[in-house]
Amino acid sequence: MAWGSSSLRSCAPLWDKLDRNDPTLKDLYLLPTKQVTPQDWQRCLDILRRHADQQRRVVRSIHASGHAMDVETARQWSSVIQDTSTTVPWDEIALGSSDMGDEGIMALVSAWKGDVCRIESFDLSYKSLTGLGVRSVLQW
Repeated sequence: MAWGSSSLRSCAPLWDKLDRNDPTLKDLYLLPTKQVTPQDWQRCLDILRRHADQQRRVVRSIHASGHAMDVETARQWSSVIQDTSTTVPWDEIALGSSDMGDEGIMALVSAWKGDVCRIESFDLSYKSLTGLGVRSVLQW
């Protein structure tokens, strides 16, 4: 791959590596230079669901702060994080962007159930939260 190639902005190579459950992929970083589309989020979620069904997830952290997602996608992430954390805990989750706000964060934590959802660190930086969003996270 050459510098300046349009494929540098694509998430496809990362999803392929995630899909193969590459043992070297412990931390998934989606840098701000990546273009994350709704289809990208869906592909990643589908892969993680499949890994949960097969109890074989290798990736331990997702760092995709700064990438927008709608409320429905945040709800889907909530379920996937809950379902996949039962076999392998998550080290860190950093999802969403400054336009996420309370509604997006509440959707993201909506399926998390106390001790069943195991996450070491949940990054809330720059998510435009008010007290309502913070209370939703604290209830988890």
